[in-house]
Amino acid sequence: MNFVPSLAVSGKAAGQFFTPESVARSLVQWVVRNPGDGLIDPSCGDGALLTHHPLSRGIEQDPYSA
Repeated sequence: MNFVPSLAVSGKAAGQFFTPESVARSLVQWVVRNPGDGLIDPSCGDGALLTHHPLSRGIEQDPYSA
């Protein structure tokens, strides 16, 4: 049994928009106030935000985006 839904539509139609690296870096610097803060990205896609903070975790429903 496959528990991962497949998206039969394009990324744009599915609402997938990937964050440019420079924007991801700026957002993480703005959100993370202390080095010990955690960061959760509930739709991490390719992990652009996750790469800028060591205490981050991401969730992605589409295995092809991850």
